[in-house]
Amino acid sequence: MNERFVTSSPHEAIRQHIESAQDWEWRAIATTLYQWTDRFNDRFFDRQMPGALLSFERMDGRILAAYTLKRNHQGLLHEITFNTHHLQRPMWETLETLMHEYVHLWQQNMGEHPVEHNYHNREFVAKCEEFGLHPAIGSGVHLRPADGTFAEFLKAYGVPEPAATTDVILDSKGRPLDWWYLTGGQERRGKSTLTKWSCGCQNVRVGSKEFYASCTRCGHAFVRIEAAPRVVVSQGRLPETPPGEVASTPEPRQVKPSKP
Repeated sequence: MNERFVTSSPHEAIRQHIESAQDWEWRAIATTLYQWTDRFNDRFFDRQMPGALLSFERMDGRILAAYTLKRNHQGLLHEITFNTHHLQRPMWETLETLMHEYVHLWQQNMGEHPVEHNYHNREFVAKCEEFGLHPAIGSGVHLRPADGTFAEFLKAYGVPEPAATTDVILDSKGRPLDWWYLTGGQERRGKSTLTKWSCGCQNVRVGSKEFYASCTRCGHAFVRIEAAPRVVVSQGRLPETPPGEVASTPEPRQVKPSKP
């Protein structure tokens, strides 16, 4: 028997198994994401992070990925699960999701204020902002594309950068959605029901025809902006795989199934 397999940790053994599973449909994307966990660990965490366990399953459509706070059903820790429903998104978006979950891994093992429930606290948000990710406290939705050192790191590896956007995306109840909801969600498929509103200093997109609000920055009321007709073209997909609040909320999950 291979000595390395015998002496490796369960996480390493599972990774080796995944990378050699030629007939598994998620092998290519899993291998790629494992490589990126190594890169993130080297670049942002001084190689201090425990080995991550990547899992893939079809989950609630509102969830992009989840971090398991406790031991999983096999008794293993440090599990990050990707929703296979969303694995066709552009690589930039997928890597933002991976980094989001990787910060959960950091916080639960090395942070001063680890969480016990599905919640994104100030420590989590501050750590993400340190790298250039912009999640909201509580829901964890990413309010705009990553910038800073994280964006520079991805661009150095040739990962295509998403189109710039300063709009805040809101649902029909005025709650923020992820930035890729516009570029990677309904509007990319040509079925957007979002309307654009502006106060003069910032824009929001809302999933309802009526929106009564004033900006706390400039004091002006938001007015609806009529968009010019345009053709919507689908963005690229990950070449090696079939087909988050992350497009749902990237919330850590409990051992039992949880909703965002």
